[in-house]
Amino acid sequence: MNVARLAAVCIVLAPLLLAQENAQQPPAQTQPRTAPEKPAPAADNFSEAVAERVLNDLRDGLVGQSQRRTLAVFDRAQMPDYEEFSGDMAVLFEEYESFRVRYRIGQTTAENGRGVATVDFTLEATPLSTTAPPLHRSAQLRFEFARSGKTWKIVDVKPRSFFE
Repeated sequence: MNVARLAAVCIVLAPLLLAQENAQQPPAQTQPRTAPEKPAPAADNFSEAVAERVLNDLRDGLVGQSQRRTLAVFDRAQMPDYEEFSGDMAVLFEEYESFRVRYRIGQTTAENGRGVATVDFTLEATPLSTTAPPLHRSAQLRFEFARSGKTWKIVDVKPRSFFE
């Protein structure tokens, strides 16, 4: 019976003794933690990924038949002749009921806070009129991008006639 009591006392006291021993040891030397340097967010600098995001939004707006979403990727304030361009887009949406878009980014460059992407772009559309032929356009387009607040937007596209 004494052995049983002694074993019980050891079981109860062992964690207490270990805790006291750890408390008496000096704390380990730690280096002050400095926050690791974070790279700038990808959206701050123009890159192919930025062009891809904006062009995906353009494609989604066209394919989704949303003139509002399509025009949202263009910067109204920075784009020369934006009103004429948006009028051309309005006609496109009035004349065609569905769009199919394919593109391939060929090259991207950035300078002076702006970006440029050369893109092989294909636009196909089904007309609302049964007598009009389907639309099929393919061309190499030059998109120019600039920051607009926290996002990148298209500020020019050449040739503009592609969207007329």
